[in-house]
Amino acid sequence: MPRLRRHASGRRGLQRYGVVDASGALDVTTRELAIARMQDHGVTPINWTTVAVELQRDWSLPTGQDLGRVFHDHYHTYGLLMDSFESKTAKAVQKAS
Repeated sequence: MPRLRRHASGRRGLQRYGVVDASGALDVTTRELAIARMQDHGVTPINWTTVAVELQRDWSLPTGQDLGRVFHDHYHTYGLLMDSFESKTAKAVQKAS
């Protein structure tokens, strides 16, 4: 079995993250073993939504609404929450006018 070398970033005190749902693993066991090996070498496993939110930083930025739509389309419960919020907001605006 090949030995994984520690990346220099760990020696410099930098945090390392691995986007595990973008790994291309074909089955659960392979994925879990790969994650365990990465963790053994100081890598923190995260998913693509965490990366997207970190890059977005502020939902009021111009890309916030588009990213919200991506989450709406990929996560059913988040989509329901967004739909409910938009509906209540529209009703409140209608009532105020």
